[in-house]
Formats: sequence, C-alpha cells, structure tokens
Amino acid sequence: MDEGTLVAELPMQSFKDGIKRIRVTEAPAEAGDTPFVLLSRASTNGLTSGETWIVRGWQAPMTQYFEGVGATIREVVDLDLEEGFVELLRSSRPNPTRG
Repeated sequence: MDEGTLVAELPMQSFKDGIKRIRVTEAPAEAGDTPFVLLSRASTNGLTSGETWIVRGWQAPMTQYFEGVGATIREVVDLDLEEGFVELLRSSRPNPTRG
C-alpha cells in the first residue's frame, strides 16, 4: 500500500525474485506488448548506447521478447527487496516532469 493505493499484491518470494534491472542495447522505441510489466526505462550514460529497464514478473525465457524486437540484453541484475520496493513505488507515483 502506498498512500491508500494498492501497489502490488503477490507472494513475497515472487516479488523478490521477479523485479530486475535489465541493461539493453538497441531497445525498441516503443516497448509494445511485453511478457513482463515494464516499471521504467531510461537511457544509460556511458560509452555505449543503451537503456536500463526495470521490470516486474521477469522469468528467464522472456529473453525471447528482446530477441524478437532486435534488442540485446547486456545484463540482468537482481534487485534486493529494498531496491524492488523503491522501484515499484517510484513507478506507481505520478512523474512531475510529464505533467
């Protein structure tokens, strides 16, 4: 719950295991119909172009989605419980820069 809004209702282990930070190169402009919940995506800063996606409900076979849209996964990082909560809350709140 966040300010009276139900943000997620799922078993704790599923929550803990399913939120990932994915580093992607050649990401599509629009995510389209994904097999996971896309919480956020942002351009990465550095020598290579790419994006960082935060996803919920991730399972290893979902890498096929990225292959199908011509993207490459560089890294899949497990978020700890605290990081997962922070990302879930961040994605559920309005973004003041978008209005």
